[in-house]
Amino acid sequence: MLLTGLTHSREPTSLTVLLYFLGHLLDQFRSGDPAAVYVLETREIWFVPFVNPDGYIANQALSNKVIRKNRRPTCASSVNGGVDINRNFGIHWSGQFNGCNEEHGGTGPFSEPETQALKKLCEENKFMTAMNFHAFGGMLTHPYNWADKDMLPKEDKQIYREIGDVFGWPKFGPAIATVGYTAYGESDDWMYGSQHIISMSPEVGPESGDFWPGQQLIRGINERNFARTLYVAQKSGLEFKLQAVHTPRGTTTLASSETSKLGELPLGLLDLSIQNAGLATSAGKVLGVAVQGAVRSGAAVPSGGQVAALVFTGGPGAQGAPVTASLRSDILSFQLEAVARRSTSSLRLVVSGALEKREGGRLLQVCVAEARQGQPQAVPACHCGQVALPAASNLVAVTSTSGRETFVLPGIANLGLLCSVAAGAVGTQGTSTSVGSLPASPSVVSLPASPLPFLQKNTAVVAAPVGSSSSGGLQPAGGSPVSPVPIGAPPDESTALWALFAMALTAGGMVICLLTQGFVKHRTSQVARRAPSTTDLERIPALQAQGEVDEDGDPLDHLSIGAKM
Repeated sequence: MLLTGLTHSREPTSLTVLLYFLGHLLDQFRSGDPAAVYVLETREIWFVPFVNPDGYIANQALSNKVIRKNRRPTCASSVNGGVDINRNFGIHWSGQFNGCNEEHGGTGPFSEPETQALKKLCEENKFMTAMNFHAFGGMLTHPYNWADKDMLPKEDKQIYREIGDVFGWPKFGPAIATVGYTAYGESDDWMYGSQHIISMSPEVGPESGDFWPGQQLIRGINERNFARTLYVAQKSGLEFKLQAVHTPRGTTTLASSETSKLGELPLGLLDLSIQNAGLATSAGKVLGVAVQGAVRSGAAVPSGGQVAALVFTGGPGAQGAPVTASLRSDILSFQLEAVARRSTSSLRLVVSGALEKREGGRLLQVCVAEARQGQPQAVPACHCGQVALPAASNLVAVTSTSGRETFVLPGIANLGLLCSVAAGAVGTQGTSTSVGSLPASPSVVSLPASPLPFLQKNTAVVAAPVGSSSSGGLQPAGGSPVSPVPIGAPPDESTALWALFAMALTAGGMVICLLTQGFVKHRTSQVARRAPSTTDLERIPALQAQGEVDEDGDPLDHLSIGAKM
């Protein structure tokens, strides 16, 4: 995933939203938030907070802060000169605007160092998604911005529609539908058209705040766009959705002879659809699946060759041999082949009639766990969903679909236990390429209280103009990824000598600090120790203009068009 800000130097909220996302995501990760843990353990996110640093610095010297372009001298007026970086990409580029126009696109495609750098970055990395932040107006713009109508293929149009539904902004679509004009040589168009990246440009901040919103609006703008950005990061991989159809068994014939192992046949048949609405195949060769709500609480594990439930892959009418689901308490578990991007895996779950939950309304809860590459036991977090089903004793055909997925860490209670069982299903046969049977009591996988116990409280994390935060390790101030130290491993002799040497250096440094502290100016309150806080963001130069107070910070009613993307 690629996140960029400050392409246009008079749009500082495009910078603060990006920096806030980075800082808050790390804070959430440290506190053990399941969604943050999942994203930082499974996604690679690249941050480019200052696409146009020269223009931003130039604005600090102006009272009106109107500079939009980079600082290439293209006009007699230094304020009006420059190249619009967002008109300099190599797709439908146009040279129709002169050097003093704020949409001047340069002497040719990729004539500017800023666009050359982004081009190189995109070509060297396989980004699934990109968010190029702009301001203002509460709009989500996507390709093709050079066209006067929506020209996207049906499937990609649906992907953008799903993202737009989560953003919840009334203005959504290509530039002609949001800002009211077409744009040539635009970044999203090139990233999508040339690199097949699902790229978009959120125009953050309310109309009342203009380009330089008042301090009282900044916090709300940053906070509301955190969840939107996190969703796009999640969608870059598996996005889990659940659909369940529960129908009376009636006279339905179950083709397999394996059904005799159930003993008593159930009153109803449960058809599940495990949908991947995301942009990449689920990680690993298999998913671990755990289902709660199909078996009554307190059900005993079958004996004498009988089984709790059978799983038929392929959904209704499937002719293949079923596999046995394992039972732990009232939770069924099994493996499922990895689900490809934008696809659905269908299966039929047939529960023993002796164990079937029949009375009262039922809440069916399902968690799926992905295996990390080469680490089948390392499940960062589960994707979970739930649907309501009618009582089996009064069964009619009902289709239920879950809402947004919930992320859950493995644990010992409630959904945490369900996730642990799903994680155990992955770990049992992590190298299998097909659905397989599991032992009756899969192992419980748990995470440490701090997802990265080796990341100490005062570790400095820096975001360079072009940098990354990935599952391969956070980048400390020194530059190399932080690597975990094996817990409990006995130190060898060289390690012990190095440890003594480091302790001696530390002691010497402490003595020097004590001797010189009278000459040191304390600036603790001015420095972000690890990641930018909201207070730090509010100190960004020139974010002091007074704007109309808006409680929500986002446009609530009709939007006027004030910004150029």
